[in-house]
Amino acid sequence: MDASKISLASIAINTVLSGASGGAAVLFMTLKKFGKTDPSMTMNGVLAGPIFD
Repeated sequence: MDASKISLASIAINTVLSGASGGAAVLFMTLKKFGKTDPSMTMNGVLAGPIFD
C-alpha cells in the first residue's frame, strides 16, 4: 500500500483513536483503583490500545 490510497487516512485515524481510548481507559481505571493516576500504566494502555482494535 502506498501513501496515495484514501484508506490510509481511516487506518491512521483508527490507530490514533484506539491508542487514545486505551490510554484514557487505563487512566480512569488506575484513578478509581489507586486514587491517583499512574503514568507508566497509562502509557502501556496507549501502546496496547491499537492491539485490541
